[in-house]
Amino acid sequence: MTEAQIGDDLDLYDTEFEAALQILGNIQAKYAGKPSTPENFQSMASEAMDKFEKIGLIATINFWDELGRPKSPPEIVIEGRVENRDEFDPERQAFEAKKTEEIVEKAVSKLLKQGGTTDTTFKD
Repeated sequence: MTEAQIGDDLDLYDTEFEAALQILGNIQAKYAGKPSTPENFQSMASEAMDKFEKIGLIATINFWDELGRPKSPPEIVIEGRVENRDEFDPERQAFEAKKTEEIVEKAVSKLLKQGGTTDTTFKD
């Protein structure tokens, strides 16, 4: 498995966060059972950085801790945005949040029409 962190000064849009989770899941699934060889480390790092760059994010992969010991699992750190994407736009985030809320409301409405429930309490 691989862990992920987001840089201290970076706010992600909902769509960026979802895309990053998808990339992380794909990387975890692909490399989870592979041996810890330099070739696999390089392949994973290259693939992860390329995929994050395609969605506009800069990521680094840490295989070693500050004392030079291997990290298990490796850590992916999202450092920032690709050029000209450094500023966070609160209006864009508000739009994305509203859009997500509308999608959830439609899904809940459909669930209720099909006889589902929104009751999340567990009954023994």
